[in-house]
Amino acid sequence: MYSGRSSAKRTIGFFGDSFVTHPRKGNWMGKLADKYDAKIVNVGVSGSSYWNTMIHFKQNFHKFVNLDYIVFAWTDPFRIYHSTGDITPPSAYAHRSKKHKAARQYYEHLIEWDKERLNFQTAAYWLDNEYLSKCKGKIIHLWSFGDTKVEPWSKAELKDISFLYRWRNGTEVRTPLYYVSCRTDPISGWCENNLPWLQNILKFRLNHMGSDGSKKVLQLIEDATTPETLAWRQPSL
Repeated sequence: MYSGRSSAKRTIGFFGDSFVTHPRKGNWMGKLADKYDAKIVNVGVSGSSYWNTMIHFKQNFHKFVNLDYIVFAWTDPFRIYHSTGDITPPSAYAHRSKKHKAARQYYEHLIEWDKERLNFQTAAYWLDNEYLSKCKGKIIHLWSFGDTKVEPWSKAELKDISFLYRWRNGTEVRTPLYYVSCRTDPISGWCENNLPWLQNILKFRLNHMGSDGSKKVLQLIEDATTPETLAWRQPSL
């Protein structure tokens, strides 16, 4: 795992799911850190829910409030938060524990999809106004998936994808990371999806991105940010 140049004078934290879990010197996370002359002090958690991201950020706010750069990757709102490890809809059916069995029952009999969307919007408003407004650093919001009713999700075009919240604090990139992942590096993507045991050994892709996808994400961030949008600012008190 790459943590940035030893001489870096600033700090950057990545928060979210598996799209921001593995920084390497040659992928977009490492290159972004080097571009900003920043040391990486936090990364995302694979399979995590947005609640995991928000709770972690709140509980460690005294550490993160002074970060120079904060990068979020907001996952889909349908993951279940649990203190022993979050559950995604696919993982609920891939494991046999009592926790995963309960999650399957929840997805099949209890979940209200629009309520889950509203839960995210409410929590995002709270985080945005109560915490992000107090950060002194530069904030970038990425979306892991966005919101779409197209099935399968991988076939959704940008016109089919909406976003559940517009962030007041920070700059947004509204091309989902999953959208980029599905449309770049097709060979390594096939290997990641169909040969998971070999993916774990050879790491065909990291953060669900090959080299082309990593370049695309970095370009999207560069296109969305300008010296003005990333200007130093005084936090709201």
